[in-house]
Amino acid sequence: LGRGRGDRLPPPPSMRAPVSDEPPPVGSVHRASVKRIQPYGIFVELVGFSRHGLVHFSQVDEMLQFTREDNDDDKIRGMEWAAPPGKQVWVKVVDVRAANDGRLRVGCSMKVVNQDDGTDLDPENLQGGGPG
Repeated sequence: LGRGRGDRLPPPPSMRAPVSDEPPPVGSVHRASVKRIQPYGIFVELVGFSRHGLVHFSQVDEMLQFTREDNDDDKIRGMEWAAPPGKQVWVKVVDVRAANDGRLRVGCSMKVVNQDDGTDLDPENLQGGGPG
């Protein structure tokens, strides 16, 4: 089968941006792609890094708020409204820590970054955003 005019092959490995195995620095802002949504947050793939980040639901959008009584499906639908899978978003790394299994976890926030242009809305890191 032939490829259509709109089909694109991925760039060869020599032309792809290098990917770091290190976690991104806390306080840095990155472009990311929404990969998966769970009731507790959104997993994003950070451009240039092999590690995925987690945007806790409280860090997605100021307008998005849940209570303990909200069911998991409602939480997922709310987050899909703000950032559906595949969407390109801006995130700020707010926390990097080792989990109980020893693997590093990267906590991110979308609400402290302007989603239009990636401007850091909390350059002094006053809003926190790391998991409790």
